[in-house]
Amino acid sequence: MMTSSHLKGHQFERAVDALILTLIASLALGLPLGDLYRDHGEITRMSILLQVGEEESADYINRVLNGDEPEIEVGIGLLSPKYRMAQERVVEIPDYVRKRFLASAVEPFVYRIPKVSVIEVELLVEGEPMQAHTFDLGMEPLHSELIYKNLNFTLEDPSHFREAVEESARLHGGEVELTLRGRARTHYVFFKSWLQFSTTHYPIVSAPEAVYSSSRWVDLSGLPIHKTVAGQTIYIDLRVENPARIHTLHGNVTAIIYEAGTMEEVHRIEKMMMLAPSSSSNHYFAFTPPRPGAYTYEFKGSDGKILLNESSASILVESG
Repeated sequence: MMTSSHLKGHQFERAVDALILTLIASLALGLPLGDLYRDHGEITRMSILLQVGEEESADYINRVLNGDEPEIEVGIGLLSPKYRMAQERVVEIPDYVRKRFLASAVEPFVYRIPKVSVIEVELLVEGEPMQAHTFDLGMEPLHSELIYKNLNFTLEDPSHFREAVEESARLHGGEVELTLRGRARTHYVFFKSWLQFSTTHYPIVSAPEAVYSSSRWVDLSGLPIHKTVAGQTIYIDLRVENPARIHTLHGNVTAIIYEAGTMEEVHRIEKMMMLAPSSSSNHYFAFTPPRPGAYTYEFKGSDGKILLNESSASILVESG
């Protein structure tokens, strides 16, 4: 059994060995001893950027849903400490981010280029772990440009993945949160470090669509009504939601008005909708009843699908 004194002695010996190795490397490379530690310290403050495009993410998901075992292409690079948090917020890495790789940290890499040997990657859907893999990259140098690799990310339980994706798309207007997180083994001279990474995308895997919230007949003031007179303009107040978290929804909605009883179409109004992510909005469709009777309506999206998920309210129209 190792006592505390033995443990401290062992740690001291390791520290001495590391110091000797550092001194040898410093002499061999012609670098000041402090520079090696400074450079290594700068690297450990950095992050690994694992870049995956939104289109590539969507393609990977759709191919898995179709029963394939696809690869997914990723770009790997170092991210300067000043911008290390950017990867946690972006959805698709902008071009300017590439220009910032190492741009503010050129000095530490004047003499030696860090390398990456192994990456451990975990795939999550809506925060739920689906699969983890370890990939051996050899010893890839991390220059200012990304290195691209095709990772064969096979799923042990594709049916569970499919269920999670379909449920996510149903709840979020066709959008799915896909996260790749993990760590990469980096090397600088004889130093080794594990650098963390996490990248999240929200690819669209099914047709984006608005979610019906409510509708009612209203007058010019926006107050709900249940009857009116022929020849007087009234409105249908439609409220819809966009459950997607980052994608703006664009599309047409058509209100079709029928004469109750016969269900004969008497009027049709089409409107363009644009909803910001995670928002709701009201849309008004004007209608002037041509004659007394009872009228009802329904809504259809761009694909012809009926949006209304409840019986529409009827309005009674009397003689003017």
